[in-house]
Amino acid sequence: MNSATEPQCGEDNYVRLHKVHPVLSGVLENIKKAYEPSENLSVDKGMIAFKGRLSFRQCMPAKPTKYGIKVWIAADSQSGYGRNFSVYLGKEENVPQPNGLGYDVVTKMARPFLKMHRHVLFYNFFTSIKLIEDLLVQDT
Repeated sequence: MNSATEPQCGEDNYVRLHKVHPVLSGVLENIKKAYEPSENLSVDKGMIAFKGRLSFRQCMPAKPTKYGIKVWIAADSQSGYGRNFSVYLGKEENVPQPNGLGYDVVTKMARPFLKMHRHVLFYNFFTSIKLIEDLLVQDT
């Protein structure tokens, strides 16, 4: 990856994960081609252990993996295989979240499975009445 071609912060096509974005996109595409999940999907967070310097490294002192890269995951509830994922880059300024982070995460992770009659499971961090209403409307 050539650093000279990397978009600068503030440009329209700027992506914080510019150097690994093609790899992450390729992995996600291959997962979609190779695996069809069951009807039950679980949206949760995962932590990839990392203690180095990184602007979006997260700290969760109550968890077994205290420092690392937080990843939002939609996984098959029966097998545990991840089917959709997104790296959490921290709170983004200038990006409004009128319904909250939990709402945005669940709708983003569940979007590929809407109108496919799947059950989307998540715990109370993500839960809101607006989210439940919108998921019910989108699945009909």
